[in-house]
Amino acid sequence: MNDLSFSSMLRTLSEDYYNRKLSLEEYRTQRKSILSKIDAEFNGIKPDAGEPEPEEQEDKSLFMRTISFFKDSDVGEG
Repeated sequence: MNDLSFSSMLRTLSEDYYNRKLSLEEYRTQRKSILSKIDAEFNGIKPDAGEPEPEEQEDKSLFMRTISFFKDSDVGEG
C-alpha cells in the first residue's frame, strides 16, 4: 500500500469516530492495526514483534560495552 492509502484509511477512521460510528475501543483497535501496517511497510518493523529475547538484549549490551571500551583508545598505537 502507498502512503496515500494509509492516510485515507486513518482519515476515514477518524471521521467515523468523530461522527460516533465507532466506540473509543473500536477506534483504538483499528488505529493500532493501521499503524502496525505502516510500521511494517515503511520501517520494516513487524507488528507484535514484542521485546527482543533476553539473550538478544545481552548480546547487544555486550556489543555496546565493547564499543564503549574501544571508543577512547587510539587505533594504531603500539
